[in-house]
Amino acid sequence: MPSASPSRCRDVARIVALAALGPLSPAFAGETIRVAVERLNFETARVSARVGDATEWVNHDFVAQTATARADAWDVLIPADGRARATLRAAGDFDYFAAFNPI
Repeated sequence: MPSASPSRCRDVARIVALAALGPLSPAFAGETIRVAVERLNFETARVSARVGDATEWVNHDFVAQTATARADAWDVLIPADGRARATLRAAGDFDYFAAFNPI
């Protein structure tokens, strides 16, 4: 059996090392901040987050809603009885509102 080249062995070693880590470690993945929407109100209308964090809105109402950041960081449509997400590209505190019925 022919022997593998040193570069091939390094590539295989990298793949094995990455496979041992499993899915993205929490140190590398952002957190998910969940916000409920009930009775046409957000549980909170401010998100404090780091780069890579995601905000997920869970709409428990029978009508669609938006989550529109005042700083133009995101504008998402949250379907009735559905969910929507936005991943932040900048860290900070973000105020947002509902464009259909400002809350």
